[in-house]
Amino acid sequence: MQIKQSLIIIVLLIVNLVYFDCIRNKDTIVGWQYQPVGFRTQIATFAETFAVVCADSSFLIWGYNYTGLLGNGLVDDNFEAIPRKIPDLNNITAVDLHYGHALAADSDGNIWYWGHNSTRFYSEYITEPVIISKLKNVVQIDIITDNFKLLCNDGSVWQIKWDYHEPSRWIKAERIKSLTNICQISEGMALSGFGKVFELEPTLLPSARDVEIANTLDDIKQIQQVYGRHSLVLKKDGTVWAWGRNSLGDLGDGTQIDKRTPIQVQSLSDIQSIHANYNYNCAIKRDGSLWYWGYTGKENDVATFITPPVQVPAISNVESVDPMPVTFVKTRDRAYWAIDITGQHDLIPKLLFQD
Repeated sequence: MQIKQSLIIIVLLIVNLVYFDCIRNKDTIVGWQYQPVGFRTQIATFAETFAVVCADSSFLIWGYNYTGLLGNGLVDDNFEAIPRKIPDLNNITAVDLHYGHALAADSDGNIWYWGHNSTRFYSEYITEPVIISKLKNVVQIDIITDNFKLLCNDGSVWQIKWDYHEPSRWIKAERIKSLTNICQISEGMALSGFGKVFELEPTLLPSARDVEIANTLDDIKQIQQVYGRHSLVLKKDGTVWAWGRNSLGDLGDGTQIDKRTPIQVQSLSDIQSIHANYNYNCAIKRDGSLWYWGYTGKENDVATFITPPVQVPAISNVESVDPMPVTFVKTRDRAYWAIDITGQHDLIPKLLFQD
C-alpha cells in the first residue's frame, strides 16, 4: 500500500512540474500568453488605439476613438495622444482589442465589454465599459470576431459567445471541458503545459489541420495562429517554424511559396517570443532586438514585403509586441512605440510616450 501511495505522489509531482514549467519560466509565455500577472506589462492595439495593462494592474488607453474604444462616452475620429484611465476599470488582469471592440477582466472576476457592438441588445457602439459576465483569475483573452476565449491561471479555458436569437446584457462564461492544463491560446489553437497543441475553436476550419501539423514538432514553447493565413511555432531551442500561405513572405523562408508542412524561418535564432499578424510577423530575441518579416505596405499599388526576417532598426530592449496594422511595441525602459508599415517600408519606430 505504501509503495502504491508513493508512486501516486511521484506521478502527481511530475505532472505538476511539467504543467507549471511554462509558468516558472517567465519568458516562455509572453505578450498576451499565460504568465503571472505583474511580471510583464500587457499591451494591445487595434486601428491605432493602444491599451496597456501596467505591472500594477492599472489600465491606460489612448489613440483613435472610431468605435468608442477609448471608453469616454464618445465615438469620433479624434486622436487622443495622452494615455488616460477609464473609470471603473481597475485591477485589470487581461485585455484584448480586436474587430473594433474590447474585452477586459479584473481581479474581482468582472468581465468588461465596450466598443463596436454586433449584438441587437445594445446600440451600435458601447462607448463606456459594461459588465457582461463573471469569471475569476483570467490571465489571457483572445477575441475571435464575436466569440471571446478566456484562459484562467488554473489552465482552464472558457468562452463567452453572444446569442443573436436571445440578446442579453449578461452572458454566462462556459468552460471548454476538453481543454485542461492550457498555458496559451491563439485563435484556433491552445498549447498545454505538456507542449501538446489542441484545437481551441472547431468552427475555424483550418484549425484541425494546423493542430495536427503543430504536433509533428517537438519541444513547443509558443504558438501563433492567424486564421486562414499561416501559423508559427517557437521551439524551446529558440528556432521558429512556420507553415501556410506565403504570398507576402509570411513564412520568412525567402520565398513566396505556400507550405503545407513546417519549415524553419531563416535568420532567426535564440528567439524569446513570436507575434503573428494577418500578413506579417515579429519576433523578439533574448537580447531584446526586434525582428520583422512579411508585408511592408504598397509602392505604386504593388505590395511590398520582407523575407527572410530583418532586424528592426532604432529600437532595442524590446519586451512586448502586438502586431496589428500599426505594430505596438513596449521596451524594457517603459517606453511605448508604434511602427506603421503602411507605405513606410523602412520600419522606423515612432515613440508614443514613456511611462
